[in-house]
Amino acid sequence: MNLHIRLTTACNAACTYCSCGPDEPVKHADLPTVDQVISGAEWLLQKTMPKGAERHQRIDLEVLGGEILLLPMDWLEACVRGLQDSISLLAREQTIGSQSNLIAGPKKITKLVEIFGTAIGTSTDNVQDYRQLAGSADNYREKNEAGTKLVADLSQMPGVVWTCTVGNEAQAITEYEIYAAQGRSLTIREVFQGANDVQGVDSDAFAEALIEVWNRWFLQGTTIVNPLYRTVQAILNTQPVGCPWWRSCAGDSINMDGNGDIYLCQEMNDVGLGKIGNVFRKEWDDQAWNRLALRRARIDRNCLSCDVYDLCQGGCMMDAWSTSGDIYARPSMCPAWKRMFRTLRQDIDSRDRQEVIKWIGTLI
Repeated sequence: MNLHIRLTTACNAACTYCSCGPDEPVKHADLPTVDQVISGAEWLLQKTMPKGAERHQRIDLEVLGGEILLLPMDWLEACVRGLQDSISLLAREQTIGSQSNLIAGPKKITKLVEIFGTAIGTSTDNVQDYRQLAGSADNYREKNEAGTKLVADLSQMPGVVWTCTVGNEAQAITEYEIYAAQGRSLTIREVFQGANDVQGVDSDAFAEALIEVWNRWFLQGTTIVNPLYRTVQAILNTQPVGCPWWRSCAGDSINMDGNGDIYLCQEMNDVGLGKIGNVFRKEWDDQAWNRLALRRARIDRNCLSCDVYDLCQGGCMMDAWSTSGDIYARPSMCPAWKRMFRTLRQDIDSRDRQEVIKWIGTLI
């Protein structure tokens, strides 16, 4: 189970495609208490416990915003420590990490490393101007690079998420080369449909870019590149790839906002799809949950006969809903995912499996 806790939607940056709010001071008085956050997460994990189980098998917790560096850091640390203790009683395994733009002074970033250790990720871009600080993309990059260097000096080089926008699909190749040279893990993702109206990527161009990255990375790369890395693991271990290729989001993912609202993920929250309840008021909408959970079985007929359905699982329901209004439809990225999965599987099957296993085990 992926548990996302978005403690604030305030952010000190302005990204064109982001749904978060403006840079505003986040004060203790505006936040829930530490006990509310911890007890709310406990209640949520109890509500999503697999039937008949005493514990979740595994909880992967990500604490994020908005920008979590805007939060009072003592309050953030108390929340994280309490969440770790609670999850240890409700899950056999747990991981915890954070996502930050790393735009803050040294004192706050040092505290972030004390709280999360090596499990810190960030987001940036070397060419596009969609991520801005005080109206400048260069300013964002400069401040992010300074924060990244400090995290690397204190802990380890943080991995990076790069968001692809329409017309910039081929830039994924350059981004890979830059971060591979820096020894950084990379996640490439297409722009999502948040509260702002943004145009999705061209699926054919995005597939071509991912395949070209694959051609440069497969059996040659030294760092983890997603979604390619998770796809290799899925093919080797005959399992689904995971988000955004889950037909079982209801049961595999849950998001709790700082106001207590519950959605399957923060992106679904941003587009207003499928509110499930509120942890602070102990509200849970079984009808909404069951409608989302029905996607486990209600899949487009063409998907069921597709040769990569075992990997894709019908794709992202939010993508399907954003483009068609139907969470059970095929998502708009279907052509891209088909091309990518088929190419990856063909290349892996053409190689000695032990060679692939050995290589994938060396990536950092």
